Amino acid sequence: MAAYFLDASAVVKRYVEEPGSRWVRRLLRPDDDTTFFAAWIVGPEFVSAITRRLNRQQLSQSQAENGLHTFHREWRELFRLIHVTPPILLRAMELARAHGLRGYDSVQLSAAMEAKSMTPQSDRSTFTFVSSDSDLLNAAAEGFQTDNPLDHEPPISQP
Repeated sequence: MAAYFLDASAVVKRYVEEPGSRWVRRLLRPDDDTTFFAAWIVGPEFVSAITRRLNRQQLSQSQAENGLHTFHREWRELFRLIHVTPPILLRAMELARAHGLRGYDSVQLSAAMEAKSMTPQSDRSTFTFVSSDSDLLNAAAEGFQTDNPLDHEPPISQP
């Protein structure tokens, strides 16, 4: 069985066309042998990312609405969601200090550690942390295989 943890920077790529989107969409094709994890905070982070892009006019109103609608319809079925508990937050504080991570990034990494611990022992060596954030990937590389969607596709050319 394959297992992946996706942070918000990776999840957004499923719903908004940007570099790495095609790879994330291929990755997130459901099958019985793959588990996709995300932290519950991916919800507010996703909505924030879409709203910021809309306000900066990087997305049209219809693109934003379509992305939000599709995300709300499927995220709780697509991902095995990790509850953000006090122990996860305490570990996140340690990770923020050790790696200089932003607050939510440290929570994402701590939640990924929890998800990995929930994965069968035989599958932990292939558990993969997916993000487009280089600082977060560098911190995650100490305990995970990592993958960056941006490494799989050339940048989208702008008109």
